[in-house]
Amino acid sequence: PPKKWNRRRYSILLPLAYTLRNQILAATETTSYYR
Repeated sequence: PPKKWNRRRYSILLPLAYTLRNQILAATETTSYYR
């Protein structure tokens, strides 16, 4: 695949994984906070 497509895919995948990780971190933080 061309570089442009690869960069575009990563520009979509990276923030997605980042938000997912943030959601998981926030979830664990809230659970530990309530516990």
